[in-house]
Amino acid sequence: MKRTIIPDNYTKYFPSDWKTYLETFLADNYNFRESPLMLQNVRQFIKTALESEFLFQINSGLTPENVISTTRLSEIYEFLFKYNVWPIYGLGCNHCIESLDPIAPFVPASIIEGADEVAKNYPTIVSELSVIRRRIHTDTKEFIYTGTWRSINLWDSASLQSSPAMHLFPKTMELLMNIPLFRDMHRLTSNGESFKSFIVRISLLKPGSVILPHFGLTNTRLRLQIPLEISSGDVFIYAHDMKRNWVIGEPLILNDSYIHGVYNNTNSDRVVLLIDLPHPDASLDQINSF
Repeated sequence: MKRTIIPDNYTKYFPSDWKTYLETFLADNYNFRESPLMLQNVRQFIKTALESEFLFQINSGLTPENVISTTRLSEIYEFLFKYNVWPIYGLGCNHCIESLDPIAPFVPASIIEGADEVAKNYPTIVSELSVIRRRIHTDTKEFIYTGTWRSINLWDSASLQSSPAMHLFPKTMELLMNIPLFRDMHRLTSNGESFKSFIVRISLLKPGSVILPHFGLTNTRLRLQIPLEISSGDVFIYAHDMKRNWVIGEPLILNDSYIHGVYNNTNSDRVVLLIDLPHPDASLDQINSF
């Protein structure tokens, strides 16, 4: 799919007097912690403003990894933490369990057993992708990108039926079984368990495209990224106050409950395999609570 206009959601940043604005909003919703639905609605409203604010600061000339360090944004985050909108500083996911270690925006590969093994065997994934590459398409209502973004889902934890695409990537799926966290989740879903919002997806971002700043859905998961095609030019991912480049043969692990986004300022496609995994400290009950 192709989009050239930034969605209206990204025009709803905070007013100049953000503190009075938020104090009034929370006073009007004083009982938001009494109901999961009310809490979700409050978080969603503020999350949208944070994403808009982040993009506004980038468009004003700040580099993405430096936005959080501005006085305005850091004070807003402190305010939200103080009022327990999110119980962990810097997060913005709708579903947030405060007992889980926030780790970091980018997670050391050593935390995910088997991640290095999968990344080193990227040629296996590339060879299967090459057979069906022209068939990759995107059917999504997501508004988080401008430019052209295409993807194909290989596996979805919420579906009890196998994805048709999964059968086109048998060696890739076999390779993913080297990751115990994925192997256990795959076994549970094969036995009839259903989890929301854990996927395996190939994501292709065309030249000149941007994934706009956004938060993930829950802090009970991490997102492992296996680089498949990466240009040597200006293509990068940022999260919170950090910036990373993909390196072929090396895994990149994102904690997407922090605000993050991607820029592909090159003349080549950026292609990665995304694997959602449970947070290593999350219990089955906590994962299912989403």
